[in-house]
Amino acid sequence: MYIIIAGCGRIGSNLAKDFLDSGHDLVIIDRDKEKLDLLGTGLNETRILGVEYDIYILKEAGIEN
Repeated sequence: MYIIIAGCGRIGSNLAKDFLDSGHDLVIIDRDKEKLDLLGTGLNETRILGVEYDIYILKEAGIEN
């Protein structure tokens, strides 16, 4: 499944790890680079730095798919 998570706070990062453990394709969007960096390395996901509700960021994340 292709999943987009908007926001990488406590809930978003926990969701990301759970979905990745289940083998899903994942895109994570957050406006704070430090939060994206806290996910660590070794995760197989796409990280996008930007405003989570910006239409251009959502299109970059693949929302139209």
